[in-house]
Amino acid sequence: MEATLIGTPLVAIRSTSTKTLLPVGDLTSEASNTPNVELEMAIVSFFGNSSPLLATLRDMIELVSNKTGTTKVSKLAEYVQLMETLMETVLGTLKGKLTTMPKNASAIYVHHKALSIKSLLNYGTFLLSLYTHIRVYFEHKNDIQMAFHYEKKIIQLTVTELLPIVTFIADDPKQYYGPMGALVTTKFFISTLQRSSFTGLSTLTRLRYHLHHYDAIYGKEDTDTHFLLQKVTTKSEICCKIYWQSLRRLIFQFQMDPRPAEKIRDTVEFLSDGTNLNTGAFDKIWRFRYTKEQLSEIIDLYDSGLEDISYSEESFGSSTSSSTDSASPLFDFNIDFDYVAESWMKELDDAMISPDIFLGI
Repeated sequence: MEATLIGTPLVAIRSTSTKTLLPVGDLTSEASNTPNVELEMAIVSFFGNSSPLLATLRDMIELVSNKTGTTKVSKLAEYVQLMETLMETVLGTLKGKLTTMPKNASAIYVHHKALSIKSLLNYGTFLLSLYTHIRVYFEHKNDIQMAFHYEKKIIQLTVTELLPIVTFIADDPKQYYGPMGALVTTKFFISTLQRSSFTGLSTLTRLRYHLHHYDAIYGKEDTDTHFLLQKVTTKSEICCKIYWQSLRRLIFQFQMDPRPAEKIRDTVEFLSDGTNLNTGAFDKIWRFRYTKEQLSEIIDLYDSGLEDISYSEESFGSSTSSSTDSASPLFDFNIDFDYVAESWMKELDDAMISPDIFLGI
C-alpha cells in the first residue's frame, strides 16, 4: 500500500515483470501497477490462524482489496478514519509522550511508556502509507481536491505531529524513556523518522518541480503565488534537513551505518539544482496548480511544526558514504546492543540504580 516518490504504486505487475513499473502516463483503470495478491493474502491468512495481530491484518486486507489486488479506496478511507479515531481517543499524541523519565521509575512504568510510543509510531507509519496510497489514487483520477486533502494529512502527520519531538529525542532518548526504554523504542523511532524523511523529500520534490517549471504551470504574471511557493519550499527543505540532522545524531549514538541518513542529505542537495528536474516524467500528475489558499494552508502546517524548533545549518561531520559504496537496505537497522547496553548500564551503576527494576521489560 505504499507508493514511490514519483507517485506510482510500489508493486509491479507480476504477470509481466517483478521489477519494472508502468510509466505514470500509461496507468489506466485496466492497466495499473497493482499485482494479483492472492499469494500474499494466502500467506497472511495462514499465519493469521495462529496470530491475532495478523488475523486483524488479514481482515483489513480483505476489507480494502479484492483478489486481483484492486484497492477499494472508499473502504480504505473508512479504515483510515477508524485508525485516526483510535490514535486521537486512545493512544494520544507523540508530543504528549515527550515527558522526562522520573528517577527510579518502575519497570511497569518504563514498559508502559515504551509500549505507548511504539504503538503511536507503528500506527503513524501505517497511516502514512495509507495516506500516500490514497493521494496517489486521486492524483491518477485527476481529483486534485481530494489529492490535496490527503497531502495535508501527510504533512500533518510528518511535520505537525512528528517534527516537534524529533530534535529532543535525537539529543537524548534516555531522558524521555530511560536507558532500557530507549533501547526498546529507538529502532522504531529511527524507522519512523526515515520514512517521514522520504515522505518529506517527496513533498520537496513536488515543490521544487513547480518552482522550476513555474512559468509553464502558473504563468509569469502570477507573482503572488510564486512568493508563496518559494516560502513553502524553503520550509519543506528545512524540515528535511532537521530530519537528516536528527537521524544523523541517533545513528552516531548507536554506531550504525550512516548511509541511510546521507541519502536524505544528498537528495536535498540534488533537488536544489533545478536542472535535475528537467524531465517530463512527472508532467501528467504534477502539472496542476496550487491555489494561494492551498499554499497558505501548507505554510501554516509547517509553521506549526517548526514553532518550537531552533534550526541552524549545523553539520554532524563529513559524509563517510560515496557513490561507490555497496547498496544497503533502507530499513535494515542493526543496532549494536552490546555497545549501547554496556554504556548505559555503566550510567546506572554510576547513579547507583539497580538494573533489576528493568527486568519487567
